[in-house]
Parts: sequence; structure tokens; C-alpha cells
Amino acid sequence: AEIKRHARIDQLLDQAMEAFDSGDYLRALGSYRAILKLDPEHLMTLLNMGNVLQALERDDDAETVYRKTLSLNPYYVFGSVALAKLYLSTKRPAEAREVLEKVLEWYVGDSEVRVYLGLALGFQNNPQRAIEEFEIALKLDADYAPAHYYLGIQYQKIDLARSKQHLRAYLSSTDSRSANPRMIATAKKILKKL
Repeated sequence: AEIKRHARIDQLLDQAMEAFDSGDYLRALGSYRAILKLDPEHLMTLLNMGNVLQALERDDDAETVYRKTLSLNPYYVFGSVALAKLYLSTKRPAEAREVLEKVLEWYVGDSEVRVYLGLALGFQNNPQRAIEEFEIALKLDADYAPAHYYLGIQYQKIDLARSKQHLRAYLSSTDSRSANPRMIATAKKILKKL
């Protein structure tokens, strides 16, 4: 019975991912709900469900689901990052910062956490601390493209040479097929101006 339950969960996960990739968010939600009936504490399902809810602009529901991942496992980095990203996208940088600073109490070695903390600090008009976080992200992973991008953005007002350096590093380390096209366009536009 347990093997069948796991096989059914795997099947539903595949169906949900396929539905999400094709833009059928409601079908994806249905698959995720079916999984939660089989395993109410399935963290990856809860995380993915939050992502679908956010894509549907149901931010309050997404927040609830992300918070549930963290109530089940307070050390679930993906849940913390997803919640922080939601807070940043809904213009709540103080809440994003709080979530990410809690993560850093027990997990200091993640570039993505550092970049999102830098963004939260930047949105709170603390550009120097934002730069520090982006620099830490690069110390952890010298090729982490988003850190180069955001350093290029931050430095354009205070150090043009460094801004160019980081934007060029971003463009050279970014795979244009998987990167955010808006970020690529912005980096190129800023470089033309500098």
C-alpha cells in the first residue's frame, strides 16, 4: 500500500508539473490537492502549490502555504526563499528581510538567500548593506549571475567601472535561454549608457 501511495504521489507530481508548464494552473492545483490528501505534509507539493497560487495572483493563499512549509520544517530553505520572494514582489521588504535573516542564523552559505536579502535591503533604501550582501553572494559563488546583475545596478550610481564590470560578468555568465529576458535587456541598456 505504501509503495502504491508513493507511486501515485509521483504520478500526480508529474501531472501537476506538466499542467503548470502548459499554463493550466487550475489543473496543477487539483493535482497538488490530490497529493495533499495522500500526504498532508508533502513539502515539495506545498511549495509548488504556493508557486501556482502566486502565479494566479492569489498572494494571501500563497503566503499561507509557504508559511505552512515553514511550520512543518523551519529549516526548509526553499520555503523561506519562496516566502521572501513573495514579500518582495508584494512590496514588503521588511518582512522579506526578517525571513531571510532568520535563515542566516543557521545557514550562511547560500548565494540566493544573500541576493534576496540584498534586494530587501535595497528596497529599504540601504544600498551599502545591499552591496555587502551581493558581494557575500559572490564570495560564496563567484559565478552567481544574479549577484553580478544587482551589483551592476547598485554600482551605476557610485562606481561606473564596477557597474560595467558586474553587468558584463552577468551577461557573460548568463544562459539567455534560462535567464530573465528583462534582466538581460536592462543590463544591456545600462551598459550602453555607461
